[in-house]
Amino acid sequence: LFHEMAMKISRKFPAAPPQRRRHPRTTAPLTLLFFLVVLSPIYVRSLRMPPPLNADGAGHTSTFQGKRNHPTSYDDAPAFKGPLFLPPRSTSDHRTRLRKYCVETACLAVPPDNVAPTMVRTGASTRAKMRLCVDHLIRRDAPLDAKEVAESVEFALRTYKRVLAPAQNGDRPAALHDLCCGHGLVGLLYAAACAPPDALAVVSVDARRPPSYDAAAKLLAEICPWLSRRCRFAAVPLEDHRLCVPGADAPAVVATHACGALTDAVLRAAVDAGAPAAAVMPCCYTGTDAGVPYGVRRALGSAWAADVRRADRLAVAGYHVDFCCIPAEVTPMNRIIVAERRGGGGGRRAAARPPI
Repeated sequence: LFHEMAMKISRKFPAAPPQRRRHPRTTAPLTLLFFLVVLSPIYVRSLRMPPPLNADGAGHTSTFQGKRNHPTSYDDAPAFKGPLFLPPRSTSDHRTRLRKYCVETACLAVPPDNVAPTMVRTGASTRAKMRLCVDHLIRRDAPLDAKEVAESVEFALRTYKRVLAPAQNGDRPAALHDLCCGHGLVGLLYAAACAPPDALAVVSVDARRPPSYDAAAKLLAEICPWLSRRCRFAAVPLEDHRLCVPGADAPAVVATHACGALTDAVLRAAVDAGAPAAAVMPCCYTGTDAGVPYGVRRALGSAWAADVRRADRLAVAGYHVDFCCIPAEVTPMNRIIVAERRGGGGGRRAAARPPI
């Protein structure tokens, strides 16, 4: 009975046919695919692009390469690139002769004296060449302290390609002048890392020729024989040194810890000579921020105010300017100003340049 009643009801009120469940249409996968395929390469490329030269977005005309040799962001305390690591302690503690420091701190293995030194191969990487140079200075107990060696190596590794690339001019060898050089190790390391060896001529300039330069040059020439013919020392004051010889290409310029106003004198000489590139690591900022507005000095401090003023003057003189640093464990005054002349390539001295 109940079955017959149910059948009558079902025939009178038929059930609706089952419908297929539709999934809501979404565009999320397509949007993600669009970003990955189309927009992500554009975005990554934009991060690597150099900044515009002017407010109107004019293109960059120097040899600045966003993908090579240039850090993507400013880091005031970077890690060590070279083989010599200094622990975070007072920098005065690093003022120990290199070999003795390595023995006491075990920061770097001391090569045995009874093993013949390895000659620097021109095809090796820049870091490999620096490691061989440092190992040889340790083996031969060079009269240099650990702080100076680490400072020179880190400076050279961070500026070598950026300084020499604009200075190259065809088949002619590039020239580099290490001004206010002191022991002159920076220029010697540049020459040791250059490939081919005869592609760079280095002149180390200071008011007097220290014995440490002759010792370092002699020791490094044992594993880099070309240093004896590609490096020389000019014992003259900075104001008496002729940076650009008539008829020759202007040299690139480097200077590490040129004291106080000497850094400004180095940059002025580089601009006046039309140097294709310059890299300086200033120190002793007292009085170097003269002419900077008070608010800028109060907000940034004397050191940053002085370096911003230097960067601005270099930019007015036609250079692309950037900052980078060596590890703060080496020295608290570790900022480097790198300037590359817009237009790229080595060239002869320009007829007229804005004063700096």
